[in-house]
Amino acid sequence: MNYSEQIFQKAIEILNQLSIDENINTIFIAGSVGRKIADEYSDLELFIVWDNNTTQDSRSGILHKLDHKVLVDEIDEDDGEWIKTILVNDLKIDIYHWEERFIDKLYRDVFEDLKLEVYKQLATSSILDGKSIYGDEYLTQIKQKFGSYPGELAIKSIKEYSFFESWSLRYALLERNDYIALLNLVNETVLQILRLLFALNKVYLRSHNFKWIEYQLNLIDTKPIDLEKRLKFITENINREGVEELDKLVKESLELVQKSIHEIDISKEVEYLNYIRKALN
Repeated sequence: MNYSEQIFQKAIEILNQLSIDENINTIFIAGSVGRKIADEYSDLELFIVWDNNTTQDSRSGILHKLDHKVLVDEIDEDDGEWIKTILVNDLKIDIYHWEERFIDKLYRDVFEDLKLEVYKQLATSSILDGKSIYGDEYLTQIKQKFGSYPGELAIKSIKEYSFFESWSLRYALLERNDYIALLNLVNETVLQILRLLFALNKVYLRSHNFKWIEYQLNLIDTKPIDLEKRLKFITENINREGVEELDKLVKESLELVQKSIHEIDISKEVEYLNYIRKALN
């Protein structure tokens, strides 16, 4: 039995100790356990979807039979979402309480308003990758609702992530030996490339910092050759060689956009890559 299966079985045991409220529509697991990639360092992400108008007492009440320790008290994230972190037999559990109004607003934000916030995509992918432990039918319905990736969202995201404005500083930071700022620039640029490629492939983001990178890169087909190997080289070489390799990745990623999505004009974004911040004479 692998770690995902072990933690999932623990989740079933925990479910049997919960006091299931009649206003709960579904309980599902996402994160590394739901995606079946968990390891010995993984925790559990537990999502509980309620009817509207829950109370703190009702949300806390489902845990009253469960032997647990509260690590982080309930945080109100607004719009019908609350997050609480507990510990059960050394297993850290992040509990996401969602009311139906949260899911309704998430749908509008992603499919109608085309909002680009990373968390909107993380919540959507949690639904799509979720593994139900209670209320299978309800989870299936919301999976179907969120199943596609809006083409207009892809186009908007690609336009946003194709402009590598800060990348013009790369050689100035190298010459200054400004290594902290260079490290930050490299990290930000790598994340921007990955977000661009996920939008190009119409795949929702799974992590804000792309942990589980091997799994993540396997989700997308259109990408530069040897991407994982090259990213590893870049992150291990915050120097001129690493910067030059990252520069190639930026240009190759924009070339993929130009070849794949003809209705998007990113010629200005491509031209901007030729601008490099230089010393004044």
